[in-house]
Amino acid sequence: MNEVIKTLTNHRSFRQYSNEKIKEEELKTIIKAAQSAPSWIHGQQVSIISVVDDKRKNQLADLCGNQDHIRQAPVFLVFCADFYRAKIASDLEGVSFNAIEDIDSVIVGATDVGIALGNAIAAAESYGLGTVSIGGIRKSHLR
Repeated sequence: MNEVIKTLTNHRSFRQYSNEKIKEEELKTIIKAAQSAPSWIHGQQVSIISVVDDKRKNQLADLCGNQDHIRQAPVFLVFCADFYRAKIASDLEGVSFNAIEDIDSVIVGATDVGIALGNAIAAAESYGLGTVSIGGIRKSHLR
């Protein structure tokens, strides 16, 4: 079994972390791996927000249902479906941007976010870092 397969099949969710900071180069590589994920028509409709500030992590933890592991994580990555770049491209080409009105676009955006997240998790775990996906972030605007 090669190292990629070992990493993928050894996945576990972690909700407790050491106080050790993530190396900047590792974080950049994790984000680069997420950005390199396949996407529909290479639309680049995923944005990643890196949160390291304790005050912001505390706010996000509260908004996500009081999840302490968000507070404890050295970095919290928020993955967002983001069609802003596609909107800019439409404006530059002088065509209307109606794709966002179609449910298929929402599905594509959500799928691309999931694929990017999977790449980020695999990259983080290849460095021996523990991760957990937080579904509550989707509903944080409702709290």
